Amino acid sequence: MPVSVVMETGRTGLGAYQVEVTAKGASFVGLEGGTGAYKDAPYYDPAAMRNSSEGKENKIVVAGFSLAAAAELPAGATRVATLHLAVSGVGNPEVTSKLVVAADHDGATIKDATVRLQFPQQGEIR
Repeated sequence: MPVSVVMETGRTGLGAYQVEVTAKGASFVGLEGGTGAYKDAPYYDPAAMRNSSEGKENKIVVAGFSLAAAAELPAGATRVATLHLAVSGVGNPEVTSKLVVAADHDGATIKDATVRLQFPQQGEIR
């Protein structure tokens, strides 16, 4: 099951981010990039992917940055990554996200930034 990781930064361009995602009832089996400046796969801990199993709570930390000019950085809702989950059993897994940090072109924290997970039935972020 693909799950999009979507950053919301309002009018501020997203220069870098770090997000924690946890899953119960599913294991992480793949990770790919998002859109625009974040089209390449984000950085992550490969051990978290390898040690992910369906019988426990799994956590992965993903992060990315862009060296694009400030005017070229995405603002608003931006899909920065897509996680792929193997779902165990029947029903939907419990998947949550936590924003660790979001920064602008100069490395300043974007205080009102948020992260959300978007599941296939909720439509696609381009």
